[in-house]
Amino acid sequence: SFPNIWAVAAEMDPKFCAEHRENLPHVHLWCDMVTPANAWDMLEAWVPEEALANSTGGGLEFATDVLKIDIDSYDCAVVESLLTGLPSSRWGTVVRLRPSVVIMEVNDAIPPPIQMALQFNPTLSTVDLQHHMCAGNIPLAGCSLSHQVKFLGQFGFRLVLYTTGNAVFVHDSVLPALEKGGIRGPVDEFECYWPT
Repeated sequence: SFPNIWAVAAEMDPKFCAEHRENLPHVHLWCDMVTPANAWDMLEAWVPEEALANSTGGGLEFATDVLKIDIDSYDCAVVESLLTGLPSSRWGTVVRLRPSVVIMEVNDAIPPPIQMALQFNPTLSTVDLQHHMCAGNIPLAGCSLSHQVKFLGQFGFRLVLYTTGNAVFVHDSVLPALEKGGIRGPVDEFECYWPT
């Protein structure tokens, strides 16, 4: 039992979902596809009401430590729906997620300064974006590092770490604490990308 941990995960593959449920029973698990339209449906069943606060932009917000997105597809569209908020049938208002840290997969095939983000299209939602000649996703999957830097910057997040295929962004309110721990940010997307 992990009484001080609140976690939600999504897995649409029934086999992996069963394994996840067995290995991590303390995690609230959504065994279905997550889309920009249903991302809050996934979360709101498990969000404790006492954890919600009034948002300065109207509606409610749910603060969390980490948001990690890795769906090899329309990742940025899901993050956008969580950060901008969606109407909640449970609370009758817009609810937004307010993470301190956002960890996202990056499409490394799209270098800075190019901004690219695959948007959600229900007719293509089950199309496999893997290709044996690309050693992974085709170049149109996910979103580019430059898109993430600009998009997340609008919500007060700054790039602090980039490794091949992944980026870590922290909210402006967290930067001073990281600096005290020796982690400086924000970092430049161009300087991070080109050595990889």
